Amino acid sequence: MNNSFKRAGRPRFADDAGRRQGAAVTAALAAFPDIAELRRFMNEHDEALGGVPLKIATESDHGLDRVQAELQRKALSRTATG
Repeated sequence: MNNSFKRAGRPRFADDAGRRQGAAVTAALAAFPDIAELRRFMNEHDEALGGVPLKIATESDHGLDRVQAELQRKALSRTATG
């Protein structure tokens, strides 16, 4: 069988980091209806968090909690402003 889609040489996430990444992306999907905006937020430095949200979320449960709280704040702000 050809495993051409396998990412040889790339380190895999630890199970906990993968779980946290999935949770962060799920929260981001709820906060950002536009996928380009979601990608921008998750992959670029965020002033409120002091770093890149995806990296912060995957590093620890505390980091995930911080990112989810910021996403919730952004979602509430978005609904308040229309």
